[in-house]
Amino acid sequence: MADTDLVLMINKLQALHRTISGIKYAPPLAQYPTQLNTPSLPAVLTWVGPGRYSTKGGGWKWDVRTALVLLYIEPLAQNDIPSNALKAINTLSALREAYIDVANIPLANESNYQLTIESSPEMTHNDGGIEPNLSFGGAAYYGARLRINVTLQWPS
Repeated sequence: MADTDLVLMINKLQALHRTISGIKYAPPLAQYPTQLNTPSLPAVLTWVGPGRYSTKGGGWKWDVRTALVLLYIEPLAQNDIPSNALKAINTLSALREAYIDVANIPLANESNYQLTIESSPEMTHNDGGIEPNLSFGGAAYYGARLRINVTLQWPS
C-alpha cells in the first residue's frame, strides 16, 4: 500500500529530525520501535495530531495539521538530573531553532502534493517544556512534547 499524506508528513519530519545536531534516533514511521534503547537517545518520534482540513480551491485539498513531536532524552532511572537537564534543554533548543529558522520550511513540493512547516505570529509552534514523565514502551523518560504546524496540500 502506498503511503498516505499523513505517513509522508511523519516520514519527512523524521528525516528533518535526523539532520538536527544532538538527535541520535529518528526512524521512519514503519520502523518505530516497541521500546527505546539508551544508546539511541536522544530520540524523536513524531505522531499525527489535531488538524483542520477542507477544499482549498483550484482543485486542491488542504489540511493544516499539528504534528506531535516527542523528544526522549534519557530514562528517569538514570537519575542524573544535572546532565539530563542540560542535554534536554540543548536538544529542545536545537529542535526549536530548526522549526523557526525559516518562516516556511518546505518538506516536499511535488506536482501532486506539498508539505510545509508553517510558522508565523498567528501560527506558532509550541511545547510544554522539559518533562520528567514522558513514557514510551512502558518506561519513563526525561523529554519534551512539541506541537509543530504542518500544511498539507494535494489535488482533489
